[in-house]
Amino acid sequence: MTNIFKKTALALAATLTLSLPTATQAASDASPKTVDKDFATYTLDWTPNGESFIRWGVFDHDGYIAVCGAYTVSKGAKTLTATKKALLATEIKLNGTRILTSLSFFNDVPNEYLANELEGQTANCKVTDTPSSAAKDGGFEIELNQTKFRF
Repeated sequence: MTNIFKKTALALAATLTLSLPTATQAASDASPKTVDKDFATYTLDWTPNGESFIRWGVFDHDGYIAVCGAYTVSKGAKTLTATKKALLATEIKLNGTRILTSLSFFNDVPNEYLANELEGQTANCKVTDTPSSAAKDGGFEIELNQTKFRF
């Protein structure tokens, strides 16, 4: 897989917005990648129950966009439960168009790796139906479609 995230890093926006959920698309598994400095960072604050720390990136996989990611939490079971619910309600967009719904496939990494921001850890990947050529001049966004979660 070629890193197409690097080419679009300036256009990348990590936004927290509301939108209506729509039908999910099927995505196939791709080989895992190792989290490195080119993965974007996204955090969720669950005050007073801790924080979720998420690393994600987009890559070319045989001509299609693959999304890869890993996460950890700073405090126990409540934060982990909320994080898993949030990942189910999160999608990736390219130029405002949804290319992947649900990030529940992201790898759950033990929080002992939080100190190094998950670098060197395994990120699980899914291949979308979106051709990599669509990312040429595009910007990727991570969008959470829900604002309230029960602990």
